Amino acid sequence: LKCDWAVIDVVSVLGTDQNVTAHVTKWNIDSEGVRKAYKGRNRNQKDIDLYDETVIETLEELHANGEDAVELNMETLQFAKNENDFLFVDFYASWCSHCRDLAPTWEKLAELMVDAGEKLGKQHPEDYTDEDFEAAEKVELPVMIAKVDCVKNHELCNQQEDIRAYPTLRLFVDGERWSGG
Repeated sequence: LKCDWAVIDVVSVLGTDQNVTAHVTKWNIDSEGVRKAYKGRNRNQKDIDLYDETVIETLEELHANGEDAVELNMETLQFAKNENDFLFVDFYASWCSHCRDLAPTWEKLAELMVDAGEKLGKQHPEDYTDEDFEAAEKVELPVMIAKVDCVKNHELCNQQEDIRAYPTLRLFVDGERWSGG
């Protein structure tokens, strides 16, 4: 029986109803009933900043000269994965307050990557070998910065990419989801 969301109510011996859903931890088990590693979210991430406080421009001000973070959908995401060595995608929901807080930082990052791409290949840095410099010249953007609106692209986010929380930042290397290490 598949159960993605469960609500558990209990009645105490004194007859009072209690909702204990918040205290339930969901574990994956294999076919023999042996518990596997929990793949849920980490609730102790208080040390992570949700946005860069040094980015003081509003999203509207950053968009004044055009958007640098490329908006993707199901077709263009696959194309971007195939065409870029490095693709960094923000999967967001327009109603999410954390996503709205992150948006100016994400746009600033995209702007910096576009600027870096324009400067790349114009001069031969001293610490580059000729081979490294030639490889760098072939790259238009060091990292393509993109975004996917999961409200508009529900199937892409929930079924194809398995996005379960917003915002989700995902790096693709050579078309494959980067898993670290």
